[in-house]
Amino acid sequence: MTSDVRWLKASKLGNGVGVAFVRSDGPLLILNVLPKIASWRDSEHAGPCYIDITAPLLLPQRQKASRVEVTIHEGDVLKVPADYAVTFRSAAAESPQSEDTGVGEETETCEADTPGSTTDYGAMDRLFDEVAEPRMKPHADCMEQALRPGRDKVQHLWNLVSANDSGLLDRLPIQNQELLGTIAPHFPPLKPLIMHAFVVELANAVRHRRHAFQPQTEDLLAIRGRIDTYSLADREARGTLPVTCHFDDLSHDSPAWRVLRAANRLIVNDEDAEVDDRTLAAQLDNRLSDVEVIPTPRAVQSLVSIRGSLEERSLRGLLRLARCVLTMRYPVGVLSDDATDFATEIKVPTSGLWETLLATALNRFTRYRAHTQGAGSQIHLFEHGRRKKPDIILTDPDHRTKRTKVKDVNFVIDAKYKELRPPKNLRKKSGPSMSWLSMSDQYQCFAYSTLLDAPTLFITVGSDDGCVTRTSPIPGQTEDGHAVGIAPVPFPVPGEITLSKVDIAKVVDWLEDNDDALSQPT
Repeated sequence: MTSDVRWLKASKLGNGVGVAFVRSDGPLLILNVLPKIASWRDSEHAGPCYIDITAPLLLPQRQKASRVEVTIHEGDVLKVPADYAVTFRSAAAESPQSEDTGVGEETETCEADTPGSTTDYGAMDRLFDEVAEPRMKPHADCMEQALRPGRDKVQHLWNLVSANDSGLLDRLPIQNQELLGTIAPHFPPLKPLIMHAFVVELANAVRHRRHAFQPQTEDLLAIRGRIDTYSLADREARGTLPVTCHFDDLSHDSPAWRVLRAANRLIVNDEDAEVDDRTLAAQLDNRLSDVEVIPTPRAVQSLVSIRGSLEERSLRGLLRLARCVLTMRYPVGVLSDDATDFATEIKVPTSGLWETLLATALNRFTRYRAHTQGAGSQIHLFEHGRRKKPDIILTDPDHRTKRTKVKDVNFVIDAKYKELRPPKNLRKKSGPSMSWLSMSDQYQCFAYSTLLDAPTLFITVGSDDGCVTRTSPIPGQTEDGHAVGIAPVPFPVPGEITLSKVDIAKVVDWLEDNDDALSQPT
């Protein structure tokens, strides 16, 4: 391994958590990326950290560990041996998510939107990018925390992701049934996520399963199928009436479905699985009552016997997850045996996670129905500009239509995964105000309010109390407009997986106040 070094920035635009695995003629490097929120940091350093991890990766061969695990946060910069960075770059070039961002170009964290796209800026970026050498010096306290990671926060992250997935992770990087040359043979923090993926996929498979012809051999009172001629002599000698026949019978009770039911029953009683996943698994087990229950060891053996069958091919992805559950091994990134240098990553856009948390809380604690980006119409903020879609719109379920239209919108929620800070030329006297927002964010709020004809609330990450409301950009010089507000909501701390009613209390109050204002006669 050369002595050259490179620098990798985690979540370059501050919109992505997850885990990456890299190996290049040295220890397996596991990089956990946690949220940039202060409550997720152990060190006193508030901003992005610069961490040098070359030392444990460049040790003499006899002193090298088999794996080096590092825990950092969005925006942190790592100093790594060049071979690891090259491996990462090669893997990124083959990734469908890769974008043409110049290596070595430092980009400021930005929460604007990608031109021509309705997704949040940075949502489709890679988890790590190679950047130029940072001007800041390595932080000793950050380095100590990074190289001595606590597994608790990593586990809390994946518990949070699995409980609020909502399609953020459509595929896990497990690409081969045989699990040969696994990058990480066992990464326990992925356990709740793999269980969540399994029950979701199983629920879909159960809805669409059909009876299949299964080969049977048994004694029958009437001729059915092909007679077993060897049984005729036994029949005459014993004076028995049934004749042994070979035939195909329509049934759900197949070897593949026995394996799936066995894996599902493990999740029902597994305390590491999310409560909702355990509940769904119990419901699925009731629906699979027509499938024989087999013990776990027999299910693992059956995985080998059904390999290559027509049914196995149709359920391959689901059986792959079932193998993880049954063997209690949670692997990542499967390659061939002869692979030596490799890299893979699992990234979750934190902006999407933040929107899901808010939408779930609004559905639970308000009378409105929250719709995320999948609903609503795209609108133009400028006459010839790119189309935009609000993060969340709230509608009245009592006046719901088949498709959410502009006229059905009661409130618009603009969710921003960032902690607001007052501008340098503005002293902080109280909670956040509209002046803390960038001009583009301010314009976007008022544009949504005007074009969608509904009050608009800008929700950021924070703990300050209160909501700031404005009615029109220039009071007295424009027509009466809808209320526009800004409210900070705390991001879940490690160990929490949802937002509580207390967390969004000010948001609920703001919605009720402006709902009353809308209902008053003009």
